[in-house]
Formats: sequence, C-alpha cells, structure tokens
Amino acid sequence: MDPKVQFITGVAANIFNAGVVLGDPVASWRDLDLQAAYGSMTINGEIVGDGHGSDVMGHPLEPLAWLANKLAEQGLGLSAGMVIITGSIVSPKPVKSGDTASIMIEGLGGAEVNIV
Repeated sequence: MDPKVQFITGVAANIFNAGVVLGDPVASWRDLDLQAAYGSMTINGEIVGDGHGSDVMGHPLEPLAWLANKLAEQGLGLSAGMVIITGSIVSPKPVKSGDTASIMIEGLGGAEVNIV
C-alpha cells in the first residue's frame, strides 16, 4: 500500500492519539493571533518540529468550523463543554523510554512529559 495512503488512513483512524493533555483555559484566547502563533516540540532538548497555527488547515479554528458544518448537515451539533482536538502544529514524533518531550505554543503555554 502507498505510504501516503497508510499515513492518511492512520490519521483518519486516530491511531496516533494515546491521550491529550489539557491545560488551564486561556480566557484571553480571542486576543491571540492563533493563525500566526508559533509552536514547537523538543525531545531531549532538541527541536524535532515547529510551525504556526496556519499549518492546521490554514487556521487552527478551521477544523472546528468544518466539524460544526458536517454535524449540522446531519442535524447534529456541538455542545458546551465538549473538548474538540483540532489538529497539531507539529506532526507526531516517536519517543522511547527515557525521553523527555516538551511542547509549547506562543500565548497558550506548554507541557513536558517524561517517558517511562
């Protein structure tokens, strides 16, 4: 099978998601230029990927609008309190036991995890 098709199929099946880290809400998110916001990921202190909000379908809220429209076509909708994951500025990277991975997004904060 074509590797591109395998990757797309994997993304569609959400095989890269082992969990989600949710930080504190950012009340002033509307004041941020989410499209221009810079984000990066490091593994063991080395930058392994970076990008901007525009790398997520042109704007990080675009996937949310797409989802809302698709649900509306089916007579469904989004509800207050739902957590919607809209994509990633940096593509998934493999980690192994002993690694320390961190991410940060301008204006939104960051997170770090030690892989055991």
